[in-house]
Amino acid sequence: MGNLRLVAQLALTRHDAPFGGQRAFFTLKTMAQQDRLKSLPDVAFCEEKKGLINEFIAANHVLWTLQSQQTRAIINDDLDFMRFDDLIHLAREKKEQVKYALIAHLEAHHC
Repeated sequence: MGNLRLVAQLALTRHDAPFGGQRAFFTLKTMAQQDRLKSLPDVAFCEEKKGLINEFIAANHVLWTLQSQQTRAIINDDLDFMRFDDLIHLAREKKEQVKYALIAHLEAHHC
């Protein structure tokens, strides 16, 4: 459980627990989840972030569509199903490019 912390929350009212005792609730949260809860973004709304997210979604949609078409071709016994390989490769590169642009923007802009 290297990056998990156990967080205990105690219910201090005697009415909540059976026999008048205290009851403990345990939840597992990753360190990243806890850090997100502690920090708020420096910028409330960022148009560039919104644009990069939309680009990332669009790139993922293109990749998913191509993979679905290739899968459909295989199911339909299309012997030329490999024609999708280059398109899938380019779509995956585009998705990665947009993903890393979004990550770089988030790290630099703190939004």
